[in-house]
Amino acid sequence: MDHTPHEARLPSDPDQALRDQLEPWQQAVAAPATAQRTVLLRLLDDYARTGYGIEHNAAGVAAADAADAESDRRDRALITEYRRSFPIMTYDNYRPLIRHGHVRGDRIAPL
Repeated sequence: MDHTPHEARLPSDPDQALRDQLEPWQQAVAAPATAQRTVLLRLLDDYARTGYGIEHNAAGVAAADAADAESDRRDRALITEYRRSFPIMTYDNYRPLIRHGHVRGDRIAPL
């Protein structure tokens, strides 16, 4: 077993490394609705594993994404369901969660 300290490896092609880093950003700029939908679905997947997400049916909201094959209707259904299930909240709405220890720092504690 090698016990030498791990050294950061420089990419063999710095230009390719930069292109690899910029590619997700360029894709998001080229198709912002797709990028936003992808982020929302990833967040809903994370929420679905928390008490808050279960209470607000995060898994059901994500399922609305698959309900319609036509992308504009699918996106509208996803956003409508998200807004219905996760209404805008103020600090006072979150206060009980904070008080009962369900929220710690920037994380919502899983069940």
